[in-house]
Amino acid sequence: MTFGTTRTLLDEMVDRMVAGLINQ
Repeated sequence: MTFGTTRTLLDEMVDRMVAGLINQ
């Protein structure tokens, strides 16, 4: 399994979710 791209995608999604919660 390649965790390089997977981790990057997960980190990006987490950042977006956190940003959404902060905006609320």
